[in-house]
Amino acid sequence: MDDEKFDAIIVGAGPGGIACAYRLAKEGRSVLVIERGNTAGSKNVIGGRFYTYVLDLLDPELRGEAEEYLERKVAREQVMVLGKDSALTIDLEDFEAGSNPRPEDSYTVLRAGFDEWFAGKAEEEGVMIAAGIRVDDLLIEDGRVAGVMAGGDAMYADMVIAADGVNSFIARR
Repeated sequence: MDDEKFDAIIVGAGPGGIACAYRLAKEGRSVLVIERGNTAGSKNVIGGRFYTYVLDLLDPELRGEAEEYLERKVAREQVMVLGKDSALTIDLEDFEAGSNPRPEDSYTVLRAGFDEWFAGKAEEEGVMIAAGIRVDDLLIEDGRVAGVMAGGDAMYADMVIAADGVNSFIARR
């Protein structure tokens, strides 16, 4: 990997990183995703909520393929706005929860399975995923980020995208 230069290196194989990689690959870009876990989603032990319109925006065919990873449709939610000494709760309920899915639908998902499936879809588009590798540092040349150091290798790209979560090492650097 030392001599290869990518159009983009994305650090982190969560849904945001994979969606970015998928879109770039669909546009013909060479993309490397570096994931610290052994597979995309391997570090996720819980689920989350997923809005299906995101898949529709990325590629309308993905939504139908993702259905096996969508656990339960969210039919009711409460949104709370907190003030200093008060709270306002808005209760939203979908009375047609059992009807045909709509683009604005949301579902609960188990992230480990969903993330692995989504990464597989990105690989089908040509994305290279390097799992089980930790990014150790950024490569800075002429005052700009030129790539990353990971697993003892220098990897170069026109852009490096931090998708490594809320405590992003890349963003801090």
